[in-house]
Amino acid sequence: MLNQANGGIKQQQAHTAVSTDWQRQRKDCHKEVERRRRETISNGIEKLAKLIPHCDKSKGAILAKAAEYIQELKENEHANFEKWTVEKLTAEQTIAELSHSNETLKNRLEQAYREAELWKRTCQQAGIKRAGTGAQ
Repeated sequence: MLNQANGGIKQQQAHTAVSTDWQRQRKDCHKEVERRRRETISNGIEKLAKLIPHCDKSKGAILAKAAEYIQELKENEHANFEKWTVEKLTAEQTIAELSHSNETLKNRLEQAYREAELWKRTCQQAGIKRAGTGAQ
């Protein structure tokens, strides 16, 4: 019976050793994953710090400044969008006005050509020669 009890204790100790090794491995693996996660976050914060003007060194200050800077950029983008929309509408209106003016001038020019041709024919029929041709 004692031998059987000893075997059970040894088996339990072996199981505990395996269990302890497994827990240690699991803990080490978790530590490594967590270390990589913190490193990734730190690298990201360092990149933000390089992009943000007048930035402090502390991570909290960098993140606060990044949020402020992003908000400022969004506001600038919105203001620029509104400005460009107004400029576009103004340009479109100017184009429409110029197109209309151009069309009006084209029509007036065509009318002037028709009138000139009419006067030319009338003068020819009346026997009036063009000035500068040498004949009277």
